[in-house]
Formats: sequence, C-alpha cells, structure tokens
Amino acid sequence: MWSLSEIAFAEAAEKAGVTRFAEASFRNQPDISVDYAVMEKAEKVVMVPAGFGWSDVGSWDAVADARDADADGNSVVGAEAMYFIETQNTHVESSPSHQKGNCRYWY
Repeated sequence: MWSLSEIAFAEAAEKAGVTRFAEASFRNQPDISVDYAVMEKAEKVVMVPAGFGWSDVGSWDAVADARDADADGNSVVGAEAMYFIETQNTHVESSPSHQKGNCRYWY
C-alpha cells in the first residue's frame, strides 16, 4: 500500500493548491481501508478517548452530509453567495482560483 501511494504522489500534478492524481496510479491503489491495512496490523498503538464527530468522508454524498444545508438540502463551500434555483440535494465546492470577476466556475 505504501509503495503504491508513493508512486501515485510522484505521478500527481498540483495546480492552484489541488493535487490531481494520474488515473492509472490512482486506480492501482488497493481497495482497503487504512484501518484494516495499517492500524489492525500495528503493534504499538495507543487509543485516546475523544468527543468529536467522525465520518469516513469517502464520497461526495458524505462531503455534503458534513455541511449545513438549506431547507432543500443544498450546501455550498467557497462561494460568498450561491443561488440555487429549482435545485434540491446539491453540494457545490469552489475555491478562489476558480473565481474570475463576477463569474464562478465549478467542476
């Protein structure tokens, strides 16, 4: 798992603070959680009780669930104002590098 992750990061490109992984090296990652692959095999582990929420944010649905939403289930991060028109259960993320003047680009 470690060596494949090193390859993925070595082949990745960073632009405007966003790391983009090459599809082939990303797909070569094993489909296994860090808990199982690393922590369950570790011999020197200490656990400390903590009172905070937790979510394995592994999908866009999980990202949206971690945000406050309006009455229609819409949420936004990174935009000063967002107008949702006839839109339900939508999450939008943006960063300053995708904002030019009065135009906003989301992808």
